[in-house]
Amino acid sequence: MSEKKSDQSIIKPLENNAVFLCGDLDDLAVESLWNEFGIQSWLYLNPERNEWNPRAKVRSFERKEEGREEKTRFKVIPIDGTNLNEHLKNDLLEYMRTEFKTPAVIQCSTATRAGIPYVLYLAEKFSLSFETAMRVARDMELNVTTRENFVQFLKRSIEKKSLSDSEVIFRQLFEKESSTYTYLLGCAETRECLLIDPVLETVERDLRVVDELGLKLKLCVNTHCHADHITGSGEIKKMRKEVKSVISKRAGAMADVLIDEGDVVQVGTSVKLKCLATPGHTDGCVSFVLGDNTDVFTGDALLIRGCGRTDFQGGSSETLFDGVTGKLFGGLPDTCKVWPAHDYKGRMVSTIGEEKRLNPRLGAGKTKEEFVQIMKDLNLPYPKKIDASLPRNLKCGAEE
Repeated sequence: MSEKKSDQSIIKPLENNAVFLCGDLDDLAVESLWNEFGIQSWLYLNPERNEWNPRAKVRSFERKEEGREEKTRFKVIPIDGTNLNEHLKNDLLEYMRTEFKTPAVIQCSTATRAGIPYVLYLAEKFSLSFETAMRVARDMELNVTTRENFVQFLKRSIEKKSLSDSEVIFRQLFEKESSTYTYLLGCAETRECLLIDPVLETVERDLRVVDELGLKLKLCVNTHCHADHITGSGEIKKMRKEVKSVISKRAGAMADVLIDEGDVVQVGTSVKLKCLATPGHTDGCVSFVLGDNTDVFTGDALLIRGCGRTDFQGGSSETLFDGVTGKLFGGLPDTCKVWPAHDYKGRMVSTIGEEKRLNPRLGAGKTKEEFVQIMKDLNLPYPKKIDASLPRNLKCGAEE
């Protein structure tokens, strides 16, 4: 068989090269993906007889690798404009649940339809609402968001979900420059809401979301005194006089409400956040546990497969280790969702169980001594925004 060649092979890497959404690939592109990343599952969304079907090429690589533990899970599930139905949804979800294994390729002709099973997978794995799943897809610049028929199929396929129950309104918002997550939590009954870790540059966006949802913003809550961005709390308070700011009293920063271990931050009847002191990144770091230990907002104390640095602002590796392993790993169920203040690789949420097993700094049975040495060996550069951010954040984001 002669080698297929294409003028342009579309390859969109996601999740730090764990998933590749692809268009038609010539033989060289298929070989490159195979050799460089060791692909474990391959989902093809064109008909079996399509001339660009890479099944034969993939199988030829497998035959050459006799020592490979198991064959790549190559599956064909055609998607076209005529079969966007419940049967297709079930087929895609069944594949993603049972055969999808990273590093993975999801392939169609232009990498557009490839976004469909991936968005379904994210929505189910992380209990995302349709709106949140679409926002994530747009942030990832997935082509599927530009096709109305595909978007409507996803809307029908993704069950409406909230953070922990139907009484809580939840949005995860993202600021790209500092890779900061801001969280909106609202009470469906009273329409009151709060923001966790708002960022100055996205204040207008955050308030627009609040207004679009018909909510009344009551509180701006910070998990700690940030050094990588200026908090949006001060600007929001200027624009909405009724809003109050909240921070740990151990942070040494100004706020309307100063909280400590065990205090509960509440808006409405359904949003109740219990404060857990988790210092170590800074002296004043806290995590907020929602409801019956279903979700925790960890700030910089615990990140997805990482943690905040411990070499400035009164940081302590020993203290961070004790707080995370004792209060978070030791005090919350494995199913508790972890919502961090930052992620630099496009990840949105984890769980306590995942981080206990997979976090390379704090999990997988790491001892305190090992963690301290890991943090010592990081040799991180001086935070580039600390000189501008920290003085303002100590004053609730107010200008000098």
